[in-house]
Amino acid sequence: MKKSNLKKNLAFIIPIAAILFFIVFKLCTMDISGATLKYDLNDNPDMVKVLTEAKNDSKALIINGNNDDLNYTWTYDKGKITDTKKTNLEIKPYTKYKKNIVKTLGTSNITVFTYNKDINLNGSPRLTFKEVNTKGNAYLFELKNGKVSYVKDTVSNDNDITFDVTKTDNIYILASGVNSKTLTSVKKKAVSLKAENKKEKEKIEKDTKDKKEESKKTAKKSSSKKVSKASNDKKKKVSKSKIKKSKGSPINLDEQKVDKKTTLSCTLTVECRDILDNKDKLKDGKEKNVPKNGYIYGPRKVTFYDGENVYDVLEREMRNSGIPFDADGYTEYSSAYVRGINNLYEFDCGKSSGWLYYVNGSRPSFGCSRYVLNDGDNIHWEFDVK
Repeated sequence: MKKSNLKKNLAFIIPIAAILFFIVFKLCTMDISGATLKYDLNDNPDMVKVLTEAKNDSKALIINGNNDDLNYTWTYDKGKITDTKKTNLEIKPYTKYKKNIVKTLGTSNITVFTYNKDINLNGSPRLTFKEVNTKGNAYLFELKNGKVSYVKDTVSNDNDITFDVTKTDNIYILASGVNSKTLTSVKKKAVSLKAENKKEKEKIEKDTKDKKEESKKTAKKSSSKKVSKASNDKKKKVSKSKIKKSKGSPINLDEQKVDKKTTLSCTLTVECRDILDNKDKLKDGKEKNVPKNGYIYGPRKVTFYDGENVYDVLEREMRNSGIPFDADGYTEYSSAYVRGINNLYEFDCGKSSGWLYYVNGSRPSFGCSRYVLNDGDNIHWEFDVK
């Protein structure tokens, strides 16, 4: 009799226990807060709706994608979506000139890719490439006009590589195992992609033309509007402004000689006070990057080695102070170009806004990595809102 009751009880208890276990498991594994939205590009989600929901509800957004051997994830943190325009986040592998890239960088641990031409970043996303063949630190490079230029360092975790996306116009290379000599050379100046002959070199240059510059030229040609007299008068006023031109002479990077035995000093200031009077132009979400007094760094006396340039000092002090810093390693002007400091980027406060530098109160007419410093110089970086 007792055994019969026990069997009946077990028959009743076991299904209930299984159901309870399933409920507890689901509660433990589900995102109860709903703070993160997750989508897969292969499901063709309506990106306008996805971005709108994430922005309006202040949610983080994760979008997974894959194309051939490329597995990648886009991540938008809470509050990082600035608009909800239509976008295509597909990434495509680029296999052309892979052998040339390997020869140039001296490593076979590379991933070459391009962004979709209809991409719209809609803010400041991070991109993670998964299951990438890595060897040590990985770096992001850009291929344009037949030359490889350094973009930025990345964060490597096992076989995953992550970086903030700020440029999407051309061909990009993730590379690890690059020897220090090659890396130093590319960081200072863009290097030509190695080619078998002159004909191949010309073909590479043609196939890798800077898309951003090409689009500007096309837009300029298609525009038939004439500059009005008022516009010309405005240009004359600007040319006669009180901005001083630097008396310093530019130096080519390959001519730079640094004497690490001789230490000098200068004063460095980085500020964005101009934004305080133009907050109505500032992009949404950027207010938190603007200090109350407008000063991001300094004025502070810092040391440098004899022969170092303005860029050397800025890059080192920003890195040592933990201040976010983003620069193109090379431009058509044979100099580094500072795009962002403290997450304040060009165009963040109007179409003509961006970073300018002055030395001893004068504004040089050449790039910051071509200005070799003297002892006692005063460097002033200003976020200019024109």
